[in-house]
Amino acid sequence: MRRASPPLPRSPVMDQGQRQTAYHMSKRNPRWLVLWGVYSRQYWAFPLFRAPTRAIVHCTDEDTLLAAMRETELAVTAGRS
Repeated sequence: MRRASPPLPRSPVMDQGQRQTAYHMSKRNPRWLVLWGVYSRQYWAFPLFRAPTRAIVHCTDEDTLLAAMRETELAVTAGRS
């Protein structure tokens, strides 16, 4: 029986640029909490405003994430009277 290889260690330094990008995206968009997923290798944005449960967005690049955040905001505000 073959033994599985142990997972490669991930260095926090390896993702420092992505973590800084996520931090700056959160600062520029205070209605969102943006994080970098070390395992998923994606940016994750959590709304800090009243939004549907599944309004969390995630993408591999910041431009696509920002577009998805804006789309979510528009969809939420369009549904309000």
